[in-house]
Amino acid sequence: MNSRANIAYDSRLVAEAGFTELTGAKAMEKLLNRNLDFSAVFCCNDLMAIGAIETLNELERPQEKAISVMGFDNIIFSQYVTPALSTIHYPIEKMSVEAVHLLLQKFNKKKPDVQFKFTPTLVVRESTMAIAPL
Repeated sequence: MNSRANIAYDSRLVAEAGFTELTGAKAMEKLLNRNLDFSAVFCCNDLMAIGAIETLNELERPQEKAISVMGFDNIIFSQYVTPALSTIHYPIEKMSVEAVHLLLQKFNKKKPDVQFKFTPTLVVRESTMAIAPL
């Protein structure tokens, strides 16, 4: 049970899939076909989330179009899908620079300083919405 939100884990609300747009679309179809009540989906990456949004966009049932979709990695395409995808941005460029510095230290036989802290940021766009309080 999630103590902050009082939401119990329900394996029926999990759809395993590959990390592509197509598998994200198929996973959303699976979730919808289970006829469960849910208001949001969190995807492992933006491509999967874009596929989920495409599936929702094809529907004619307004209650299912009201499902929030969240991605992770903030790829460039996430801002161009309709609705624009809310996502988590992780500082990949900064991480890459630090990884190169770490490798250079290793090659120069220096003891690497490996304390890194990378902070993700929430990028709110149109694919997520607030729900009424419980």
